[in-house]
Amino acid sequence: MADLTARETGRLWFLALKGLNLALLIAYSFGMVFVLVRAVPPGFYPWMVMLSSIGGYVLAVDLGFSNYVYSVVRRRFLTHELAGAEELVAEATSLYLIVAAIACALAAPFVLALAPAGLKLAMFGYFATIVLPLPWMLIRRAAAAVDLHFQIEALECTRRAVFCGFGAIMLLGVPLLGFVVLSLGGWLVAMTAAWALLRRHGFHIRPGRPGRVLAFLAENRGGVMQSGWFTALEFAIYNFPYLAIPALFQGPANLVGFDLFNKVARFGGAAYSVPAEAFSPQQTRAYYAGDADGVERYQRLMWAVGAVPMVIGGGLLIALGGPVFDRLLAGVHAIPMELRCAMAAMLAALLLQSSAGGFLLSVGRYEEVSRVALVTAGLMVAVVAVTALFDLSFTDFMLLYVLAYFVHAILFEACFRRLSGRTRRVEVLA
Repeated sequence: MADLTARETGRLWFLALKGLNLALLIAYSFGMVFVLVRAVPPGFYPWMVMLSSIGGYVLAVDLGFSNYVYSVVRRRFLTHELAGAEELVAEATSLYLIVAAIACALAAPFVLALAPAGLKLAMFGYFATIVLPLPWMLIRRAAAAVDLHFQIEALECTRRAVFCGFGAIMLLGVPLLGFVVLSLGGWLVAMTAAWALLRRHGFHIRPGRPGRVLAFLAENRGGVMQSGWFTALEFAIYNFPYLAIPALFQGPANLVGFDLFNKVARFGGAAYSVPAEAFSPQQTRAYYAGDADGVERYQRLMWAVGAVPMVIGGGLLIALGGPVFDRLLAGVHAIPMELRCAMAAMLAALLLQSSAGGFLLSVGRYEEVSRVALVTAGLMVAVVAVTALFDLSFTDFMLLYVLAYFVHAILFEACFRRLSGRTRRVEVLA
C-alpha cells in the first residue's frame, strides 16, 4: 500500500511539473511575440515568423526517429544491456547536431538577404536557437527511457523559465543579439546538464559516429519508414499554411494571424499531452489485456481532463482574445472574431484527435493513422484549391482549414472505435 501511495504521489508531482512546463511554454511562445514585435524594426516581424517556420521544418527531420531510439534504449535499459544503447544515442545526437549546423549554413543566405544591416548576425543566431531543439528532443527521450523522466522534465522546466527571463530583458533595452547570445549559452548549459545527469546515473554518452545511425536506419527501415511517413504527413497538415498563405494572399498580416493560430494549436497539443502521458500506460495495459472497457474508460478520462484547457482556452479566445491580441501585437495586426472562433474550434478538434491518435500510435497502428493523414492532406490541398479558385478571404481559408481538421479528428476517432471494438470481440471470444 505504501509503495502504491508513493507511486501515486510521484505521478501527481510529475503531472504538476508537466503543468508548469505547459504554462512556461505558453508564456514563452506568446511572450516572444509580444517582445519581438517591439524589438525589431516595424514590418520585419512577419519575416521572423517565416524564418521560424523554416526552423520548424528542420525540426521535422526527426520524422519519429527519436521514438525508435527511445524504444531501443528502453528495451536495453530494462535488460541491463546499455552499452549498445549509449553508442546509439551518442551517434544519433551527433547526427542531429550536424543536421542543425547544416540547416544554419543553408539559412545563412536567406538571413543575409532579408535581415536589416544591424540584425544579420542576430537573426542568424536566432535561427540557431530555433533548430537546437532537434538534438535536445533526442536527449530528453533517451533520459526518459532510462527512468529519468522526472529529472529531465525538471531540467526542461528550468530551461524554459530561464529562457522566458532572457526574452523579458529585451523589454529593458537588451538588443536581439544579446538575447541570442544568452539563449545559445542557455542551450549549452542545458545540454551539458543533461549529459551530466545521464552520466551520474550510469548512462555514458561519448561523441558518436553517424555511420552507426545509418546502420540502425537500415536495420529498422520498415518501422522508421512508417513512422517517418506519418510524421511527415502530420507536419505538412499543421504547417503547410506557412507556405500557402504568402502565395494566396497579399500582405504580411495573414501570416502573423496564422502564426498565432498555430501557437494556440500547439498550446492545445501540449495541454492534451499531459493526460495522454499520464493515462497511456494504463490504457495500453488494458488494450493488451483485452479490456475494451478499460481502453474506452481512459479515453473518457483524457477527454475530461483535456476539456478543462479546451473550455478555458476557447472561452478566453472568444471573450478576451481581441484586446489581448491587440496588446500582444502592438495594435499592428488585427485578429478578427472569426479567426478567434476558428482557434477555439481547433482546440476542440485537437482534443478529439489527440485522445484517439495518442492511443493508436502507442500500440503501433501507423498504417491506419497514415491512411487518415493522407486523406487529410488531400483535403488540405482541396482547401488551397477552393480558396484560389473562388478568391476566398484569409478568414474563409482558416475556417475551411479547421473544417478539414475536424474530418481528420473524426477519422482518428473512427479508427479508435474500430480497434476498441476488435478488442471487445477478442475479449468475448476469450
